[in-house]
Amino acid sequence: MADIDLMPARGVPFRARVASTGIAVPGTATVEQLAQRGMHPVCIVDSTGQAGGVTVEQLAQRGIRAACLVDEFGNSGAPVASADELRRRGIRPLVALTAAGLNGTTTMLQLAQRGLDYACLVDETGTAT
Repeated sequence: MADIDLMPARGVPFRARVASTGIAVPGTATVEQLAQRGMHPVCIVDSTGQAGGVTVEQLAQRGIRAACLVDEFGNSGAPVASADELRRRGIRPLVALTAAGLNGTTTMLQLAQRGLDYACLVDETGTAT
């Protein structure tokens, strides 16, 4: 399989979404197989750091970075936590982008100024999910 372009010309970074088991969502590729393809795995957790009963620490032991989806102001869903609270828990606050970038009026520069990471989540083939 060809390498996946992690930073296409439009400047939208990609992260391969995996389940807490380390398997691509959707798909069957493991974290190791994704890494061989040049893809960085990320598991979406809630604001308490849980994903299917697995903790951020357990994900890290499996080589998986934990991220909690936040809005463009850094607030997560229920239970609500700010980006700073998430970071204190070892969780990356992540704004999910479309393959074309951002929707709305917020720019990637504004997200960076707010200290928010952003990426387009993709499956094991590099297709935006």
